[in-house]
Amino acid sequence: MLSAIIIYKNKKASININFTNPDTGLPVDLTGLRFEFFAKHNYNDPDTSAVVHKSTGPIVTGITKVDPKNGWARIDFLPQDTVALPVPTVLGYKIDVFDFRGRTLTVAVNTLQIISGSDND
Repeated sequence: MLSAIIIYKNKKASININFTNPDTGLPVDLTGLRFEFFAKHNYNDPDTSAVVHKSTGPIVTGITKVDPKNGWARIDFLPQDTVALPVPTVLGYKIDVFDFRGRTLTVAVNTLQIISGSDND
């Protein structure tokens, strides 16, 4: 399970994620899988209401498979992801994985915290 993510408002941030099989501890091969990250004010809100949305693409981007065979991916947050949010803000996030058969699996649920990165936030 991923821990809470804390980022600074109006700053770039990158979070590395390693996907492993909880039963074996071995890395999950990410080849052919699509990922989506949704951060919402209320976890039960529809995904379309996400305040921050990242994906492996092709339309929404922000998640990169950096070493797919060994289960490594990276989520890149940009300053514009947080510019409209007050500080502090705590959002509920989830990461969904979509396989080639169209199945969806939620693999992580936690909080995204946006904190002040300067005196001007």
